[in-house]
Amino acid sequence: MSVATHLIRVEGVNLAAVLDDTDNISVRRGASAMLRTAARDLPVRFPSLRKVTVEASVGLFEVESGDPDGLVTAMAAYLSNTYPHVTFVVDTAPLDRGFAAALAEVIARNRFRQFQQPTVAVPVAVATTGGVCALDRVRPAAVPFKPGHRVSASVADRLAAGRAQRERFLENTLGAAYKVETADHLEELSVDPDGRYGNLAGKIAVIYLDGNQFGTLKKGYSDTAAARGAFDDCVQGYRRRFLCHLIEHARQDPDFRIGDAALRLEILLWGGDEILLVVPAWKGMETLQRFYEVSTDWVTPPDPSALSGDSRHGGDPAPAAADVSGKPLTHAGGIVFCSHKTPIAEATATAKNLAEAVKDVTREENRFDYLILESISGRESSATASARRWSSA
Repeated sequence: MSVATHLIRVEGVNLAAVLDDTDNISVRRGASAMLRTAARDLPVRFPSLRKVTVEASVGLFEVESGDPDGLVTAMAAYLSNTYPHVTFVVDTAPLDRGFAAALAEVIARNRFRQFQQPTVAVPVAVATTGGVCALDRVRPAAVPFKPGHRVSASVADRLAAGRAQRERFLENTLGAAYKVETADHLEELSVDPDGRYGNLAGKIAVIYLDGNQFGTLKKGYSDTAAARGAFDDCVQGYRRRFLCHLIEHARQDPDFRIGDAALRLEILLWGGDEILLVVPAWKGMETLQRFYEVSTDWVTPPDPSALSGDSRHGGDPAPAAADVSGKPLTHAGGIVFCSHKTPIAEATATAKNLAEAVKDVTREENRFDYLILESISGRESSATASARRWSSA
């Protein structure tokens, strides 16, 4: 079989089944860690893969192979065995018609494969009289959790991963200099033992940020893997810069710390076009302001393929790097202030809805909207909206 260049795309799918099925923050953190790690570590297990971009739960790779389907099968088996509680799709497409055509084809193949799979990872059959999982209320209980309570194997594995990730995420993302402990759960994050924060005690701010038209901006680049990788690497570099800034400030701010050790910070989504953070309510607006201040000069990078005249795999380079570089990278934001007891899935969904509503107003500027939930009804429609307005960052 002749050797040819192919794109391989890996994506964690059906995310609600592992991210939104419980309100335990460690379980959600663990699922997020699994999704990020799976795509990132694939080139270590399969050295023939050349990374194009890895963001959130998606990995895009180039490979020279005479048997791409065999490689896809091996990768899918590895992911299924290593992450048995998460569902993935893995597909390939030839690059002979250009990068854009191959990318569109492999995404379509991913979607088709997703529709052929169950929306949850089917658990291994276990002999149990433990009833249903105490946290997700769906899967069979199989692992002791608390006295008198058991959880499913899926929840137990994600819980363990989440507790480990609490110590490792910042170090793995930013380097050893940023190794720092963070709050274990949202009650600890928002605790006010000295009564310093008044009626904000026990309250959190859920912050969601989503890039404006990033997909459209990517389409302006050359039809090559190098161009796509340059854009995504640039965005990830900007995001790390913001996180470094936030951690450096939080370390020096007593209101951002629990005693002298842990930071009052939870990172629930990091990668791709989206960021999801949780901070104490008294640090919500300040954190959002810091993001917009740090990101005010973020712009698209030059097109490396246009600069070099690269037109590999039949793609045509962009007419000039100036056509795509230097364009502002802006974000729509949503921030929800609520009790730490508010179901985190509902608070997250509300923050995302706020950001989507901002995009209906403008996709050209840094803007956000906010909502204060005064009840723990769990749904925006039945909550009391004390204050809401459009705000330009």
